[in-house]
Amino acid sequence: MRCTYGSPVLHHRIATDDDGVVTRIKAAGLVILGKTATSEFGSLPYTEPQGFPPARNPWHLDYTPGGSSGGAAAAVAAGLCAIAQGSDGGGSIRGPAFCCGLVGLKPSRGRVSFAPVGDFQNGIATHGVLARTVADAAALLDVMAGYITGDPYWLPDPNPSFLTVAQQGLPRCQSLRIAVTTEIPGVGTADPACQQAVLKTVELLEALGHQVEPDCPVVTDLTEPFTVIWRAGVAATGIPPRPLKPHESLAHGGSGQ
Repeated sequence: MRCTYGSPVLHHRIATDDDGVVTRIKAAGLVILGKTATSEFGSLPYTEPQGFPPARNPWHLDYTPGGSSGGAAAAVAAGLCAIAQGSDGGGSIRGPAFCCGLVGLKPSRGRVSFAPVGDFQNGIATHGVLARTVADAAALLDVMAGYITGDPYWLPDPNPSFLTVAQQGLPRCQSLRIAVTTEIPGVGTADPACQQAVLKTVELLEALGHQVEPDCPVVTDLTEPFTVIWRAGVAATGIPPRPLKPHESLAHGGSGQ
């Protein structure tokens, strides 16, 4: 099957073997419908790679489903499938999840193996899940998670499973301390409509007995090292810069909104 990483340079590339998560998904008996679109090398927050049809948001076709796992999110939101695998370094699962109204989870580093390709982004990216329900997301994470021989780091298997915990829920007597924010210093402030959604969520969490605190760590010192690692990850593909879509296009948000 073709595996292009969203790059026209690799338009005719055929995969030689399965990724570790695909092997686990097949072993679990899931029916795989096909591959979905991603941004070029998973490096952009929208999914409109040159030389390929753009991914569209099924709720409004003039809008983007986000990126880089935009095709996966669009497929789940449109009802083509119940769950989908994605990957996330700087928001490539979480962005498509909020664009398409889904559950999106970026697991902790070492939860899901990168075998056999390996990790080219120094641990900032992981495989994760997109789904319409928390239980579905937990079930897929149970399937994908686990050590594969050769992994440089890994987490122990959960006990009980993610799905078991998701189905049990949290006792009302057990209160969580939850931080929320609508503004990230050095990054920006959320749109008013998004702020209202956050405030409604805060009201719901407080009604369930949780302790909600307006708090956000200062992340400005992380911007430069993240950028360096991100560029290094793209450079590690071995593709010369000339045919790649410049990151400056981020300022224009692509052709989607």
